[in-house]
Amino acid sequence: MTISGSKAVGGMVSGVAQIDAASAWSVNAKLPVYGAPEGADAMIVADAARSCKGIVTHIARDGARAASMAQSLKFFAPDIPVIDYPAWDCLPYDRVSPSGTVSSRRMAALAAISSLSGAGALILVTSVNAVTQRTPPQDAIKSAVMTLSPGAMVNMGELTGYLTANGYARSSTVREPGEFAIRGGLVDIFPPGADEPVRLDFFGDQLETVRSFDADTQRTTRQLNRFDLSAASEILITEGSIARFRSGFRMAFGTAGDDPLYEAISAGRMHAGAEHWLPLFYPSTSSLFDFLSDGLIFIDHLANEAAEERLSAIERSEEHTSELQSH
Repeated sequence: MTISGSKAVGGMVSGVAQIDAASAWSVNAKLPVYGAPEGADAMIVADAARSCKGIVTHIARDGARAASMAQSLKFFAPDIPVIDYPAWDCLPYDRVSPSGTVSSRRMAALAAISSLSGAGALILVTSVNAVTQRTPPQDAIKSAVMTLSPGAMVNMGELTGYLTANGYARSSTVREPGEFAIRGGLVDIFPPGADEPVRLDFFGDQLETVRSFDADTQRTTRQLNRFDLSAASEILITEGSIARFRSGFRMAFGTAGDDPLYEAISAGRMHAGAEHWLPLFYPSTSSLFDFLSDGLIFIDHLANEAAEERLSAIERSEEHTSELQSH
């Protein structure tokens, strides 16, 4: 494990027994940690978060290692919020999209980092595959956040438009993150990153109550004073993003012809695999590191090798896809 951007005391000997978390993070440096027993890395991450009182990121070499870190932090850091930022569960330039659950978790994590920055200790757990994936620009993430509370005046048409544009899928019954349902004055939404969906009860355009409920039994679990909505998809379908996609697609591949992806996006509809063309939808893209500011970053053993392998796979997939598009 390597600690990047950390503040380390000169002459410190690596190894868990020699690390004093109270003084180990005071001068910019890189500190390799070796010879530590399994699980000790979680203890170091937790101690660093408490000492720095800011965001600390752990980049695991793969998803399994990230999940193990998150589980260990439940023991070593029960007092610190831990945010999971997963990788897509599909191959680069695949014909299928990442699952709605993964996309919503990624967007919820980015929104949380943006809103919780400077609010105290926070740990972000992610993987090499996740951080090598580009993200929507920061301003798109921030502008997609909506806060609702009882008593607010909300136009139903505008709320529906917001949900549709930000990647929520309309369904008859809400079961998964990123879904919403409307039945008269009741609006059910499963916000990204939430454990349970919420039910909005309207009287006309006035929001009367906000309740979380069990998706299986549909029974109310608690009353809420407010809740935050963020985008559920990394592709936001707006007039501006559609126009940019059409222009970028024609510039990259020439005449669109009867390409089903081009036709769907032009009509304002999502299409399987559209997320792989993320740069065509925005003026620019960001990376996870743009959201982390000056936070402390822990890099797992063999993460650099995993990153090289990932980037090589992306390059091969891009070349193959470009060949198919040209025919």
